[in-house]
Amino acid sequence: MTKPQCSLLCLALAVACGSPSQEEELDGGTDGGSRVEDLSVGADAGDAFVAPDLGAECAAPFRPMRAYDFGAASLGEDSIFARSIVDGTHSVSHGQAIHVRVNPGEELLPACSGGHFFGGRRDLPAPVPQGRTVWFRMYHYIPSTFSFGYKYGGSSDRDEASACGRSADGNLWLKWLVFAPDIGTARVYLMPTAARRALVNDNPRIRIISEALHRPGDFGVDLPRDRWFSLQMAVHVSSGDDGFIRAWLDDEYLGEVVGPTTVEGASLVEWGLGDYWNGVPWTDGEPGRSELWVDEIVVASDADGYEPPTGVDAEGHPFIPSCVRAADLRD
Repeated sequence: MTKPQCSLLCLALAVACGSPSQEEELDGGTDGGSRVEDLSVGADAGDAFVAPDLGAECAAPFRPMRAYDFGAASLGEDSIFARSIVDGTHSVSHGQAIHVRVNPGEELLPACSGGHFFGGRRDLPAPVPQGRTVWFRMYHYIPSTFSFGYKYGGSSDRDEASACGRSADGNLWLKWLVFAPDIGTARVYLMPTAARRALVNDNPRIRIISEALHRPGDFGVDLPRDRWFSLQMAVHVSSGDDGFIRAWLDDEYLGEVVGPTTVEGASLVEWGLGDYWNGVPWTDGEPGRSELWVDEIVVASDADGYEPPTGVDAEGHPFIPSCVRAADLRD
């Protein structure tokens, strides 16, 4: 197998794993080496994100596949994701954004209702076929009170999981940004780690992984809290060794995994947030434990009829800079 590759600052990390037996376990498992890079990510004070100085112009406009800033939406209306509404608590643009709750039910966790599924996947306007690339950037606002923690893991938790008909894998990786194919279920994910029943993770990481290859790339970074930040991945669609997944946090390139990103003949046809959560997330019911906000979503591609992003990162890779706004892009 082709070894995963990152930027020159990456350190090698070997990750071992067994062969998962279910789809839920498959998404978070490993089957080979990975790379780790430690990055220092600064924080901006308050809600507002201050775009970095990328020169006189941020980037030339391009025609995206999807671009959302929710400026024309009405407060309180249902949004593009499950368990989400438009509200004005936090925003990057237009004074409003999408408020997502991973546990909106009446029954507080830990309980059977849980937040196993949240967000969801949406169709791309056209398939991104083999040999083409797709980029997905989404702004996030995650309060310091938000828990990425999961419920299951201990022996008593596993009994509760079984009683609720849930998976008891207690997976540490949360399926966050996602692309899905039209053939099979070999999806591509960008995933943050969880800390069991905790607000703070002692070993925070971000993972990028293709289920077609199942060799992850792990990066030793923590997602910022209490400020807007940009999270992005790019996928070159291929069943061969020229495929890749890349990741960025704000405008910092984290690295890549090289190898098959889909099975033979498959195109990527869906994008989304929070495909589902391995092990139901935990909250004690305190305010903010299960709520986050997203804004300024852009999906771009070099597939026919669309245009790739025109920004270039410090490593020379095309990407969607944080300063690019949905309203500035071409229809």
